[in-house]
Amino acid sequence: MTAIQPYDLSSKLDDEIIKQLRLADLAAGHPFLYHSNLLPDGQVFFEYPNGSFQVETRTGTGTFQVIRPATIQEITALKQE
Repeated sequence: MTAIQPYDLSSKLDDEIIKQLRLADLAAGHPFLYHSNLLPDGQVFFEYPNGSFQVETRTGTGTFQVIRPATIQEITALKQE
């Protein structure tokens, strides 16, 4: 199992570094985790190297479970945060 490092885009302390980390994660074949106020507590977005976005939640064992694909509207709003 790959360890996933969360990067919180909501603070916007240094967008350029976050963008570089995102690209590095995706290029390495790893998903990128987004915390967003667009989702209820406990849910996050994952962007995958194939370009897909999923809404997921952390399970009791510390892994993530897909709830559903993100909608086009959610992806658009997420990219504007």
